[in-house]
Amino acid sequence: MTATVRRGHGEGSVYRDAANSTWVGAISLGWRPDGWRMRRKVTGRTKTEVREKLKKLQAEADAGPEDLGFLHGV
Repeated sequence: MTATVRRGHGEGSVYRDAANSTWVGAISLGWRPDGWRMRRKVTGRTKTEVREKLKKLQAEADAGPEDLGFLHGV
């Protein structure tokens, strides 16, 4: 039996979407002023692909929210 490795705080989550037969990665980018959580998701065919996309998204998030382009109108 293999041990399950947990992700650290702030690293996001990776899970399988059985309905679409894809892997999903998600990170939380904090909270908007109106109380809604800002959450970005990426999808891929393999878990490794999703991990790579999640690393790239996390790097973009660390660069600043203006680079992500979804905070318009807040």
